[in-house]
Amino acid sequence: MKTKIFTITKTGYSAGLYGCSAEYFICIYTKISNYQGKKELTMERFTFEGMYWVEERIKESMGKKGFNYYYTWSNYWKLSKKDVNNNTMREYESIKYIENWFKN
Repeated sequence: MKTKIFTITKTGYSAGLYGCSAEYFICIYTKISNYQGKKELTMERFTFEGMYWVEERIKESMGKKGFNYYYTWSNYWKLSKKDVNNNTMREYESIKYIENWFKN
């Protein structure tokens, strides 16, 4: 079984006066954790936002860390300011998170 897998789902977009202003995603990935001295496979996530194929750049960064991508579909819709998670990272922050947090 491959233990380093991830998926990205689009959760929505925001739009201003002139069209789409941001797209929002969740990246769900597997992680091996030590729990009371035992190794367990867990699932973690982070949320990110960006524009113009940002999910492809995140996929590339995760792939460099040895993660295998699995496609999932999602329904998404226009989000208001109150719908957007305050912990959402921008594209640059997400890539730095992947580079610094994950070990090969």
